[in-house]
Amino acid sequence: MDINQQLQQTPNWLRLNAYERAKICCQLLSTLGQPIPSWMQLRQWIGKGSANDIHRAKQDFLSERQQVSAELIRQDDMPTQLSGSLQEWWQQLKQAAEQEYSLQKQQWQQEKIELQQQFLALQNHIEQQQQAIEQLQQQLESCQKMKVLADFHGFAAQQIDLARQQHDQQHTLLLELVQQILCEQAKQQQQPTEPSWLTIQQAQRARLQHRQKLFRF
Repeated sequence: MDINQQLQQTPNWLRLNAYERAKICCQLLSTLGQPIPSWMQLRQWIGKGSANDIHRAKQDFLSERQQVSAELIRQDDMPTQLSGSLQEWWQQLKQAAEQEYSLQKQQWQQEKIELQQQFLALQNHIEQQQQAIEQLQQQLESCQKMKVLADFHGFAAQQIDLARQQHDQQHTLLLELVQQILCEQAKQQQQPTEPSWLTIQQAQRARLQHRQKLFRF
């Protein structure tokens, strides 16, 4: 019969909490002469419980058993009324208690090492998460800068297009004025007499209109 089946036979097993189940499991293992495993193995046998509750139950059980073993070890002298085979049995019992205490001490050291390793692994995981968050923040800032730069380029392109349109309009007006002046000159060359006062006024009026159109932009 395995450990789980033996635990299931405990009275009111289903009503017990994780702490009580873990302590009963430790007592059963000690009775069978088996070492107390880690809290994860205990949880598989008892079927529920957090790491804190199971570890607390295990430590309480070991502490209670350690107190009993310490009391036996401190009793160096056998009672005077006992002798012979009883004395030998007493020494064997003390030796077994010392060995069990030494074994449990080794298990505690191993558990301490495992907890330290778990702590270091968790700390490394947290540092990796922090580095990932910093990288995401840097990428977000870069995207925001790129968006601002793209908006600036779009505004600059609009201003350049507007300046080109104004330049084209001024160039077109200048060509129209030159053509008008050339036409006026051609008309004057065709007339044998000197230009009249009306023709001079028209030329001046055309120049004035041209200047007004240029300064309008």
